[in-house]
Amino acid sequence: MAAVVTADARALAARGALGALLPRREVARLRMALSGRSLAVCFGAGVDSTAMLIALRAARLRPDVIMFADTGSEKPETHLHVERMARVLREWEWPSVHVCIKRTNPTRVTPHSKVIASPMRRFPASPSA
Repeated sequence: MAAVVTADARALAARGALGALLPRREVARLRMALSGRSLAVCFGAGVDSTAMLIALRAARLRPDVIMFADTGSEKPETHLHVERMARVLREWEWPSVHVCIKRTNPTRVTPHSKVIASPMRRFPASPSA
């Protein structure tokens, strides 16, 4: 489903119709609430977070950072969608998707030891893909 949303977003953007996705009242509400603020988006690569990116684009609001948390158990289709969205975001001249990677700490044995501070990196989507 998310790949379909991505394809639809590209088609609408190419026709200049992205703003038609949201009623003017909703665009005004988004702009009033978010304009002038630093925007950080938690992108889960699902339908809802993909739609949120499209809604921000329709409202002419550009996030400052877009994060994706890679738990290490994501399906290959999820990674493929993140790569596709990275290409769309590049076309929009938006920030790259930063991936927060799960790392384990082998020296601790508590149930909460599975996640430690993770470095961020840009998602490695090739520009020509």
